[in-house]
Amino acid sequence: MTTLDIAIVTHTPAGAKRVAKMLLPPAEGVRYVVSWQNHNDAPAPEELNRSDVKLLRFSGKGVSANRNNALNHCTADIVLIADNDLIYTPDAFKSITTVFDSDPALDLATFKADIPGKSGYPDGVTGLKNHLPKGYSVSAVEIAFRRKALAAIRFCESIGPGTRYAAGEDEFFLHSAIASGLRCRFFPIEICRHPEPSTGNRANPGAATLRGFGCTVALLYPLTSPARVPLKAWRLWRSRRCGFIRAIMLLTQGALAAPVVYFKFRKQQKTYEP
Repeated sequence: MTTLDIAIVTHTPAGAKRVAKMLLPPAEGVRYVVSWQNHNDAPAPEELNRSDVKLLRFSGKGVSANRNNALNHCTADIVLIADNDLIYTPDAFKSITTVFDSDPALDLATFKADIPGKSGYPDGVTGLKNHLPKGYSVSAVEIAFRRKALAAIRFCESIGPGTRYAAGEDEFFLHSAIASGLRCRFFPIEICRHPEPSTGNRANPGAATLRGFGCTVALLYPLTSPARVPLKAWRLWRSRRCGFIRAIMLLTQGALAAPVVYFKFRKQQKTYEP
């Protein structure tokens, strides 16, 4: 039987309570691995006192570091990345394991999530290469992969919420998986609903988010980023999410930091090598 770990990140006592609300009834082969930041030594919600829940108190900083902590404690065949406020479809976990069971060569799969403001999914099953389908971007909660792939991939702890470059960690995670030679495919199966917009789709992005946008553009497209950064700034201005001058200044700051961020990521990756 193929087993599945749901790697959930949360922070603060209120976040732990949100996790308690999202758990489905116990199912054979399914386990929840919860990494809890900023817990303030609060008692865990009683609902998390289940044999299929592993709760980890984590003192690190940033969502990406928190995700890596959860991933480090996963032991199942398949790992599904999760936030603390998702509503899963009744068949989500079975659908995910079935996808992997039907294709032994598949390393990583992305799915669909009902997220406010998010669209642009491919129409059918699609292989994911360096150049993603036009208009498609991934959210972490849509990603599942074989645990053996953790030998090659982790989240970059220098980007994502809670860091100076507070966006783009999901896209860079997928990019790293593809660049590592993993076989990645998109499947048009909706697995969950996310009640809040993702960081990349929120109105009035903060300075750290804009720096994250710029950094991620430069990490993913190092040769063409000088043209892509102004284009990203223009699109933010056109959608009335940010002033053009502010956007291009902060995006450029992030783009210029990309080489240092990448160096730190490569150094970080070496700590996971067997």
